[in-house]
Amino acid sequence: MSTEAAWDAVAAREWPRALHCALAAVGHEGLAPSPVRALAISLWGLGSLAGALAALESLLPQNPPDPLYWSDLATLRFRSRHFAPAITAFARALDLAPESLAARHGLAESLLRLHRPADAIPYLEDCLRQEPDNATYTAALGQALLATEQAAVAERLVDSALVRHPRTLALLLLKASIASQATRHQEALAFAARAALEAPASFEVQAILAVASWSAGDSAAAFAAQRNALSLTPNQTAEDRNLHSNLLWLMLHNPNASALTILETYENASRFWAGAQPVRTRFPNSPNPLRPLRVGYLTGEFVMNPAFCFLACWLQFQDRANFTSYFYMTRPLFSEHTRIYRQIADHWRDVWSFDDNELSALIARDEIDILVELSGHFADHRLSVFARRAAPVQVAFPHFPATTGVAQIDYLLSDRWTTPPGAEAEYTETVHRLPSGYIAFQLAEAPPSVTPLPALANGYVTFGVFQRPGKYHAQTWDAIAAILRRLPDSRLLCHYESAELDTPGSPSRDRVAAELVSRGIDPVRLLFRGGRPLAGHLGVIAEVDIALDSFPYNGQTTTCDCLWMGVPVVNLQGATHPGRVGQALLERVGLGHLSAASLDGYVETALALAADLAALASLRAGLRSQAEAALGNGAQLAREIESAYRLFWCQWCARQPANAP
Repeated sequence: MSTEAAWDAVAAREWPRALHCALAAVGHEGLAPSPVRALAISLWGLGSLAGALAALESLLPQNPPDPLYWSDLATLRFRSRHFAPAITAFARALDLAPESLAARHGLAESLLRLHRPADAIPYLEDCLRQEPDNATYTAALGQALLATEQAAVAERLVDSALVRHPRTLALLLLKASIASQATRHQEALAFAARAALEAPASFEVQAILAVASWSAGDSAAAFAAQRNALSLTPNQTAEDRNLHSNLLWLMLHNPNASALTILETYENASRFWAGAQPVRTRFPNSPNPLRPLRVGYLTGEFVMNPAFCFLACWLQFQDRANFTSYFYMTRPLFSEHTRIYRQIADHWRDVWSFDDNELSALIARDEIDILVELSGHFADHRLSVFARRAAPVQVAFPHFPATTGVAQIDYLLSDRWTTPPGAEAEYTETVHRLPSGYIAFQLAEAPPSVTPLPALANGYVTFGVFQRPGKYHAQTWDAIAAILRRLPDSRLLCHYESAELDTPGSPSRDRVAAELVSRGIDPVRLLFRGGRPLAGHLGVIAEVDIALDSFPYNGQTTTCDCLWMGVPVVNLQGATHPGRVGQALLERVGLGHLSAASLDGYVETALALAADLAALASLRAGLRSQAEAALGNGAQLAREIESAYRLFWCQWCARQPANAP
């Protein structure tokens, strides 16, 4: 049976017949490029990507001078997420066929997947020179420009293309991403909504729409899009990891999501992280309970973001005599704060380009005893590595304020305030409570001095809301409006990271104002401040007398920011981990009475604070010292965490057979 018959069947997409003919042709003609290519494409058509790739790679020793072979090989490597080898194959295809736009585009897309956007740009520009109206090439170039901090150039390119291709999904999503990165949240939502009209059944589109809606303050639409996206979960790929985790994070903000619902959803998600890989059960690590231990920290959080305030403050105090640290960085980002983490680490590993097999193998070579998860469901986590059990003992530090849902993570560090007795069932991990609390806080730079109480000079009390608008929903606005109605001379200052809040008449201002006007609040009582660098952000916080926390997802960084600026925070006790963080912080600084058990109590607590300005001024003057004493001891937290590590290790050692190495 000839190779020609195999290719005829391939052209007709008759995959079983194509496979039969291709196998016969290989048997007759041997490992020649044409029959092997036909075999590979037949296997690909039948759903065996691995088989197709193996077939083509069998020809590598021959180095065939056939650009179609190298293009097929590159494409299969790309589809298999083997991006570095794909680059090699695409480059070879280009050497043999310099005019090939497909190879040039494939090479650029592979570079983008390896977070090398600057290298991808020349290839994409070449593509567009030859096909200037190609929307696919335009979208890819826009992504590369955005990733190289050329947002204005990317936006001009995309805006021009959208005039000609107003319904192209990739362009709409890229425009939404550009607007979101510029904190133009209402605009980002508008383009995400347009994308949803074009592809309502797309997991990617619904997931992006959910987060865009939340960022713009439309919580109801966010939760609806989240439900739609999660219903499409079976269609997602490994590249959707961050999108899926965004949806799980979004669920924590839903006041109607119970702790049980959250747990079940997270456990279901862990099956995706686990994949089809077997769980490791045997380790060569010596079960000596007292020997020095190797501790690995796996995360993408080693950058400048809120995590820095909560991680670096205790990681810098690690006991190097008894614990050797390995930091595994899963994000291709670098900042001055990354440099600080690199100085803290005994061993630094950039692993953002590693697949799960490569990363698991590296952790094994490093002989890690305890592997610590620091990302949760934040961006670029590698829960899939934990799901296959990469180390004998695995621990979650809940910088992400919830269970991971991964059964192979043994312990979660918490405290008696955030996880009170009876709440253990909310976690797949065994909860270990640290005596002093699992949160320590250190500002990324020296804060400005605490200022006098603004109400003394203003003649009225100013309340502040500092969370992104997605954290507020109908019940929150009801409570805030009730406080403002009961204190008719008071003001409300709304401040969060937004490029629109500083602009009168902007959609972001209008949305907040509409919520309160509909509840009887005169808009002249509302003040707005957009995003600021840290010093400016803390300065805005200092403009208010009392902060009002969000629920059921409390503030953590912002609550600490407020306490450091002498601003007390009124909190509503929640029924989930993120809804108890605020209460935990307040209890630890001696302000537990500001955490209310009901919505009515939330309102009354705020009003009681506002009623005694002398007491409020006195509290403000001493609050930073109280907060620093309670939350600023990173060395103490490090010792308590290391004591927990030693306990976990002893428990693992006790379970090992007597003849273990």
